[in-house]
Amino acid sequence: MLSNTVMNVCRPLYSKLSNLGGKDSSFLYWITFGHIVMHWYQNLFPLILPYFKSEFGLSAVQLGSLNTIQMGVASGLMVVVAYFADTRRHLQIIILVSAILILGICYFGISLLPTYAWTLIWSGLIGLSVALWHPTAMGGLSLKFPKKRGMALGVHGVGASIGDSLSPIIVGAFIMTFAWRTVLQFHLIPIAIISIIMWRVLSKNEVAGQNSKKNSDKNKVDFYTYWTDLKTLIKNPQALSVTISNALISGARVAVLTFLPIYLFDTLGFSSLKMGVYLALLFAMGAISQPIMGILSDRVGRKVILVPSFLILGVLYLLIGSTQNDILLGIIIGILGAFFYPILNIAQAAIMDVGSKDIQSTTMGVSGLVGWPAILVSPIIAGLLVDKYNIEMAFIFAGVISLVSTLILVPIKFTPPADFKD
Repeated sequence: MLSNTVMNVCRPLYSKLSNLGGKDSSFLYWITFGHIVMHWYQNLFPLILPYFKSEFGLSAVQLGSLNTIQMGVASGLMVVVAYFADTRRHLQIIILVSAILILGICYFGISLLPTYAWTLIWSGLIGLSVALWHPTAMGGLSLKFPKKRGMALGVHGVGASIGDSLSPIIVGAFIMTFAWRTVLQFHLIPIAIISIIMWRVLSKNEVAGQNSKKNSDKNKVDFYTYWTDLKTLIKNPQALSVTISNALISGARVAVLTFLPIYLFDTLGFSSLKMGVYLALLFAMGAISQPIMGILSDRVGRKVILVPSFLILGVLYLLIGSTQNDILLGIIIGILGAFFYPILNIAQAAIMDVGSKDIQSTTMGVSGLVGWPAILVSPIIAGLLVDKYNIEMAFIFAGVISLVSTLILVPIKFTPPADFKD
């Protein structure tokens, strides 16, 4: 019975993948590969946070500020990048490749200038890289697969889960053998090579058909239409409630990402490798659950998936600090991983459902901008609670605001997508 249900859910995804043309599949897979690279490099940051804390004697608030800068820049600039992704599509390749290359340069810079002040700057540039990639990649996929957006964005999301799962384990093992600065410096070499390859491949695939004058003219959006559609989106109850709720969830997520490595490394005394394994659990299940939950949300509705998932996230955050048993903690983090990433994409899909086709990238930018205050403040508040009480308070804080985000969605009536059917 269970196997038949899983097969029924996964069959549409397999069918769509197998029916893609050569160039289409190449574009999708390379964008997904780029997403793997992005999240591999993004996860270097939590791995080096414990070493920063011990070497420079940073307080919990200072540690929280590093993630605040990174996530704050990403959320704040995403709306600007999204505007250009929607209206200046000929720049997509440059933006995507720059996003990847900037990550390698940032970590190389951190290794050479390992001071708190410089790391704040590099952390902000990492946030810039995140802002460059996500609305541009998702916008490009939306244009490339106008009738298969759900499938394409689902596969793209799996790339994040793969990168987040592999990076903590492999890089954690390297840090046990080599100095963390050496490991960061080494990462500049592969990302430079990958940037060149991505440039060549994406150029051949002609993002959004820019070599076609007909397609180029068709995809132009005048400012009045853009602004009218944006105002309509902002006034929509579904978009507004999901955006606010998602902002709170994102704030909780940043607090957990900031202090979970510290909890594992300092409080529980994990090695960098063991810590990497547990952090990988936070992301590994998403590689499986992400496309399944995406397809289910298409079939039964976004709210049916979002409300229980936000509730489960809140409960699991509260449970993290309740045990120091390795096995039980691993189970909690593993279950948490099934919702940690997929739920963000489903929330974004719920916002896109009520946005026009001309502002699909911008819906992500608006979501990021509204989430900016929560992302900026959340790690600092969690840090203050940790400094005053204990590190478990960071997880209690994340759990409480996740439960609040659940309550926001309960009274809202969701509407099915009108214009984005596969």
